[in-house]
Amino acid sequence: MRISKPCWLVMGMLCLVLWPAVIAALGDWRIGQAQEQLKAVGFDPGPIDGINGPRTEAALMRWAARRRLLGGDYTAHQITAMFMADCARTMAGTSPPPAAMPQFPLYIR
Repeated sequence: MRISKPCWLVMGMLCLVLWPAVIAALGDWRIGQAQEQLKAVGFDPGPIDGINGPRTEAALMRWAARRRLLGGDYTAHQITAMFMADCARTMAGTSPPPAAMPQFPLYIR
């Protein structure tokens, strides 16, 4: 009984120390979803692996440039969150309709 308590303590500490490394190695499923959505809308994020690498960042920055978000002081995490929120609105069908085209007369009298 005396050996089991220190053993559990050491195992617990080891898990706490290694947990961030294990999570980072597996990739984040939310980043994987963002990569899939980026590819679906025409921005190449590279391989869909759940890792926020340089190609994924570049694709997000191209999306942000198209949305004219680069002028603001947004971090990469905020841009990723805005992209995911935009994708969620699009999939739910609640995205705002496109701006109406101006009505020009077909002919002038």
